[in-house]
Amino acid sequence: MRAQTPDEKAAKKIARAEKRAARQARANERQQATAAKLAELNMNARFEGWNLSGGRLSKGLVKNHDVAGAVADFQHGANIGSRITVTRLALTGIFAFGLKKDRNKVYVLVELADGQRELIEAKAKEEKAARKFADAINAASRHYADA
Repeated sequence: MRAQTPDEKAAKKIARAEKRAARQARANERQQATAAKLAELNMNARFEGWNLSGGRLSKGLVKNHDVAGAVADFQHGANIGSRITVTRLALTGIFAFGLKKDRNKVYVLVELADGQRELIEAKAKEEKAARKFADAINAASRHYADA
């Protein structure tokens, strides 16, 4: 076996470093792709017949909205009582003064980018799921608005 010259040793060292860098780059690409898929899955949600998937918010075959630019707000009926908000006034008009919210319910108000509003109500025991659904809508809205 012949001894390697200093130039051959340096060339092998450089080749190993290049291979290592290439493997690291491929691993980073796979990690970013996996993170993107996981983020996409975290933005999919279902609540009270509503489905959030692939940047679309839908209920059945009739209602289908683009979620980019939407804002979801969670409200608990027990905390609201008979307080009249601008959003509630806009949704119900003059009838907002006569309506009282049910304290045994939770509400998710979704204001879409095109100005439409959707009010989703559920029983108070569904509070955790309602909060998660509102958070998922807001996350998807930011994600798809940037895309």
